[in-house]
Amino acid sequence: MIKWSHKLRLIIVLSFLIIALAALGARLFYIQVLKHDFFSTYAKGRHYSTTRLFPLRGTILDRRHRILAMSRRTRAVLVSPSVINNLEMTKDPEAVVRAVAAILHLDVKIVRGRMSARSRGDKFLTEVMLKRKPANDELKALETILRNRDLFVNVQDNGSVKDADYIYRGIYFRDRDERVYPSKSGLCHVLGFMCDEDPAGIDLIRDDVKPQRGIELSMNKILKGSEGSRKSEVDKIRREIISEKTRVDPAVNGDNVVLAIDLNIQSIVEKEIERAAGDVDFDTCSAIVMDPHTGEVLAMAGYPNFDANSIRELRDENIRNHVVETLYEPGSTFKAITGCIALDLGVVDMETTFDCEKGEWGVPGGHVLHDAHSYAMLTYREVIVKSSNIGIAKVALLIGKARLH
Repeated sequence: MIKWSHKLRLIIVLSFLIIALAALGARLFYIQVLKHDFFSTYAKGRHYSTTRLFPLRGTILDRRHRILAMSRRTRAVLVSPSVINNLEMTKDPEAVVRAVAAILHLDVKIVRGRMSARSRGDKFLTEVMLKRKPANDELKALETILRNRDLFVNVQDNGSVKDADYIYRGIYFRDRDERVYPSKSGLCHVLGFMCDEDPAGIDLIRDDVKPQRGIELSMNKILKGSEGSRKSEVDKIRREIISEKTRVDPAVNGDNVVLAIDLNIQSIVEKEIERAAGDVDFDTCSAIVMDPHTGEVLAMAGYPNFDANSIRELRDENIRNHVVETLYEPGSTFKAITGCIALDLGVVDMETTFDCEKGEWGVPGGHVLHDAHSYAMLTYREVIVKSSNIGIAKVALLIGKARLH
């Protein structure tokens, strides 16, 4: 016969088992039923990766298909703080800091701070940007030092890895887009420029994606193309697993834009403006060359200008295209047009005389028209030479409203 004490122990043990199983069942019900969508999404995020595929921006060309603006793929330099400070992978972190700072021409304190950054706010940093736009010689020098076994430990080296195959993984490169303007300041006001993306993209660092002004902005829908994506399985350390589940939706590159501009004529106009700037003191200057038969703009230049490849500091007066952004009254420039119409219609000849009213004339309608100087009788030739407002107004009256229009 079972003693009462044994029965009590059995009841207690069974009770704990029932409670534990009930708690486990409740937990499973919570995970698999109540929070099914949450954990399903979490699992997909852990085991699947979606990478954005960015298009290459279209090229801007002149009328002879010479390149005015283009995009090219280059690389940025990043660092993994957890790797760079791991002595099992990096023999001397401080030596690495000094070497990388020297190669990338950065301040040692800045490099040290970025390499030691583990978090930003409540976000754990797996990678930190060292330099967004390194020069080609800097990239080559960095590629060489990353194979230096005196600085880095090759954790994959089991005796079968050759020196040529070894590369340190704590500092690495990532693709990015760069907008390039071969003519530098040439046609800068017409082309506009691109600004950096902020914050930088994770999968592909796209610095030059925000169009500013000019053709870059007005034709952005044509130039930018459309994004694609790559969806694939990954292992626990986020390495891609090649399988039939991989799905790629390719990016579509932007279309090219061909301008009516002729780069040869544009260069001549810009050189003439620069020459004039050395001879005459002026704040701004603009010039346009057009084909009179078609109305095509062959050249459009302005002063002051800027280098579209280097846009760290730009003042509004430098980037403004005064040809299209500044309002002008025709003023005396339209006198030549009115005068030519009068000659073409035969209502005047070069010796036709006009009374310029000694500089002040009450125009029909109640307005008073003035000249800069007091003129009496002037021939048509003198009206044009002296740019008489009153004289040319009387010429316009002879032409008539309908014919002038």
